[in-house]
Parts: sequence; structure tokens; C-alpha cells
Amino acid sequence: MLIRPVTSQDLGSLVTIFRACWNISYRDLISENVREAMDIEAATKLLTNAVNPKPGRATLIATEGAVGLGFASFGIDADDESRGHLFSLYVSPESAGKGVGSKLLADVISALAQTGKEEITLWVFKENPTAIGLYRKFGFSE
Repeated sequence: MLIRPVTSQDLGSLVTIFRACWNISYRDLISENVREAMDIEAATKLLTNAVNPKPGRATLIATEGAVGLGFASFGIDADDESRGHLFSLYVSPESAGKGVGSKLLADVISALAQTGKEEITLWVFKENPTAIGLYRKFGFSE
């Protein structure tokens, strides 16, 4: 597995991973109407910012060969510039449980620490015990 900064060529992989998470992993967390509204066009528009990030933001992608396994977007917390923020972390359902999320999160924490951001905030669905378990494993708390 290789983890690297995204490029514009990764947009299709980001969209595929994101939509799979919404339609498979989040089936019980997000209403069908909301999931249906996040079609390829909407997801592409949303994730274009990930491959062309604003200053203070970055996105990493985990790949194996040409296949995208997961991605994480992070940067400065908008509410407190002394903290970092994990904007999103998505792992394709096929890659879940294989250490992709852990490796991405470790790299995000390391990248933020290198910029002096030792404290990191994030949002997570309270009904997502898998993600909560991952974050707790890395020392995050409510």
C-alpha cells in the first residue's frame, strides 16, 4: 500500500470510494434520499476541492497499484487555527478492516504534527462504531 498526496488524476478514485461508503457503509446512517442525491456529478463537484485544496488543507490517498483504497482530507481547524482538523476519512468497503484507515490516520496525525498541530478535531456519526473505534485507538475522545 502506498499513501501519497492526491493529484487531479485521483478524482475518479475519490468519487468511487466516497460513493461506495455512502451507498454501502452508510446505508443505515444516511437517508436514501440523501444518498441518491449524491450522484456521480454531485460527488465529483464536492471532491474537486480535495484534489485542488485551499491553503492549509491537504488530501492523502492510499493506493495499491492503480486502485484507490481510501483517502483522508485534513488541515487547519476553522474554529481554532492552533488545532488540526480531519475533514474526512473514507476507506472503500472492499478495503475495510485491512489497516487502510489506520495507516491514513497515522499519516494525517504525522503531517499535522509537522505543522505544529498536536491537537486534532473531527466529526463522526455517533452511529458509526467502526470509525469511533479507530479514532479511540489513536487517542481521540469526545
